[in-house]
Amino acid sequence: PETWTFDPFQLKVDGDKLQGRGVTDCLGHVALLTELFRQLAVLQPKLKPTVLGCFIANEENATLTGIGVDELVKHGLLDKCKQGPLYWVDTADSQPCIGTGGIAAWQLTVHGKLFHSGLPHKAVNPIELAMDAVGEIQRRFYQDFAPHPEEARYGFATCSTLKPTQWSYPSGSINQIPGAVTISGDMRVTPFYEVEEVRLQQQRRTCCSFAPKKVEPALLLGDWLVCSKQA
Repeated sequence: PETWTFDPFQLKVDGDKLQGRGVTDCLGHVALLTELFRQLAVLQPKLKPTVLGCFIANEENATLTGIGVDELVKHGLLDKCKQGPLYWVDTADSQPCIGTGGIAAWQLTVHGKLFHSGLPHKAVNPIELAMDAVGEIQRRFYQDFAPHPEEARYGFATCSTLKPTQWSYPSGSINQIPGAVTISGDMRVTPFYEVEEVRLQQQRRTCCSFAPKKVEPALLLGDWLVCSKQA
């Protein structure tokens, strides 16, 4: 780009800085862990646990599989990490990173009633139900896991978050209200909340029921939103 002041494809040493393509963008930890394992090899300290290092590739590409963590899991190469302790080491662009938000994926499927959009009173629109459901899920999530005082102290750019990232529904004409829709997303939780606590709280707050015929398409049941489906 026009904003480059040096050749990004040539490594340049500028005082105590390295300039070139790939020296930032969350890659500082690669050099850090490489130096850690080099020191372990040189010093050969007597360690009780086995130290494993995993450099993740393909984490932002869902179309090309078989070369990332999914392949390591498939062959059982990460089984030894399940009992912990497990440390995620990362950097945010050119800034040091002393903590990061863990991720948990979620999926919500809402069932409605398929019908022509010209007669919406004969349909149950799952897209509208899903929008309302996600809005309520988010409202209660931020109520339960509000910004933590320690986040500002440690310089977190954002608090814990829950949001949708993908929508999917059966293909059809634009004048057709679909019969179902699925929303997927993630929860990003800062280290000041226990991930298991967040997961269990979301499970407690979420329920899904099959409503009998002629009930209102959106209900509130107990402590959470119900996704209704005509029997």
